[in-house]
Amino acid sequence: MSAKPSFMSKLPYMFVYLGVIAAFGFGVYVMYNKYQENERKKIEDAQKKEIAFRKEKEDAAAQKLQADIERQLAAQKKKEEAYNKAVKYAEENPDKPKLVKKYYLETKEFVKGSEFEAIIDQKIAGIKEPAPGSKSETARKLDPESEKLMNQLAARAKPYIDSKKYMEAIAVYRDYEGPLKKKTADIRQEKIDRLYKTSLVYGQELSAAEKKLQKQLGVIGDYIVEDKIDKAIAELEKFAKDPELEIVKDQIETAIAMLKNISNSDKMLEDSLRKDINKTVTLTTWTGKLTAEIKEVKSSKIYFIKKSGGAKIKESISISRLNAPEILKRLTCINEPSKYLYVGLCAYKHKKIEEAKEYFARTDLLSEAILEAIGRIELKKIRQKLG
Repeated sequence: MSAKPSFMSKLPYMFVYLGVIAAFGFGVYVMYNKYQENERKKIEDAQKKEIAFRKEKEDAAAQKLQADIERQLAAQKKKEEAYNKAVKYAEENPDKPKLVKKYYLETKEFVKGSEFEAIIDQKIAGIKEPAPGSKSETARKLDPESEKLMNQLAARAKPYIDSKKYMEAIAVYRDYEGPLKKKTADIRQEKIDRLYKTSLVYGQELSAAEKKLQKQLGVIGDYIVEDKIDKAIAELEKFAKDPELEIVKDQIETAIAMLKNISNSDKMLEDSLRKDINKTVTLTTWTGKLTAEIKEVKSSKIYFIKKSGGAKIKESISISRLNAPEILKRLTCINEPSKYLYVGLCAYKHKKIEEAKEYFARTDLLSEAILEAIGRIELKKIRQKLG
């Protein structure tokens, strides 16, 4: 009968066993520390991104606040200028109290809510109108020659007035240098004053409408980045019917046309590719360049022959794989904002966020709303990573 191994004989094996356990434990410890370090780094990177994003938003808010302050100061300055022009007109026309009063009343409407409103009331109260039948203020009667000139100037100014380009219309009357310059100086100045006041009122109304429209465009940006173009169009069509946005209706209609061009862009892109059928061309895609002979274009796909060694292989790719520069090169029949909106969406769908933002920034009225929508989405992703 064999003797049992003694404790001392087992000792070397025990040391080896303990060594293996220690090595394994140390390995696990190192791997766990490395995992914790990686996770900590991910969290720190995410926190840095969120801080950077918040700073960007804060900077944007500060810039917007500064812009609002500057607009308010500019509006105040315009009111002061309008008031000063009314005072000057009153001083230069003491014999025309009715016209002066009318000028003051029109200016009062423009400066409403400012300190000039009460001052104008005092000015109007001090105007002494002539007794009925007095000849101190009579209707201005122009000689035939002067009347003919004013009609010509009015005809030249009309296209500018119709398109709300009031400063250009003012220039028509102000810059006249003909033989009747002195004789028509007063009547031309009256036209200039009226146009200037109309310009100020228009500017104020336009600013208010644009501000309201920008607030409402937030949902449009969300629809666009979610690829819900039909909903974006329907919402914009509602805006176009808002009486308070009538003054910016042309901008809204331009945005609607831009969105409708997206569906047309698919067809234009296919037509461009069909012109290359039976030609060997190099296409740039989101994953690299592809040189092949195009054989057919249909159902949003490009069918081509590609050489592989000595053989020719027929393959196909989706048109959506073409990258932004390739699309821009081929979309030559639509305006630039529409083109940039289309390629911006293509880039965004392929997760090329920064590239997409560059294109979206060039989409005129829609740019701010789209970029803000992307910002909200990116911030949400960061917060989800942070838990």
